[in-house]
Amino acid sequence: MASRRIGVVVGLLLVLIGGAVFFALRLSEEREVSTPKSHPEVVSRPPTSEAVLTPATQTLPGEDMLQTYLSEEQSAVQDMRQIQALVTNALFIVKRSDLREYATNEDLADFLRGKNQYQQAMLPAGHHAFDERGRLIDRWGNPLVVHPFSSKHIEIFAAGPDGVPWNEDDVGRRPQQGYDFLKP
Repeated sequence: MASRRIGVVVGLLLVLIGGAVFFALRLSEEREVSTPKSHPEVVSRPPTSEAVLTPATQTLPGEDMLQTYLSEEQSAVQDMRQIQALVTNALFIVKRSDLREYATNEDLADFLRGKNQYQQAMLPAGHHAFDERGRLIDRWGNPLVVHPFSSKHIEIFAAGPDGVPWNEDDVGRRPQQGYDFLKP
């Protein structure tokens, strides 16, 4: 007798669940039918006299930051401050935490040209901060020295007029010297 009651209760529950599903589906079909499928017409705005930046004409963030990079109007120290600011901002935008990924000048240059997780370019490939091989250069035409000091710190400096790194005419920020700018 008890098993018969259980069977009846289970049967009633299945009928109730089936009915609920049927009515839910029917209600959603009625909503779809009553909802208009057409979208209102899109009205375009008349052209304005203001210039609109398109991807082809839009300047990249690094272009503005390095506008005077390598110019005669500023010093090598100012050049290196601009590069440091660009790299710091680019790493912040792209949210990179392990700087050892940029162990060479070429790695860092590729990163700035958009070879990063967001494909966010900071500089165009033909920017004057790059040499013909695509490396970041200093005002003397030498590749910048890029050295990841740790996973959180990177040193970037110019080897100076003699082009020999790690001597007294280097220009840049060095963690060993308390991040002060070295001057030739």
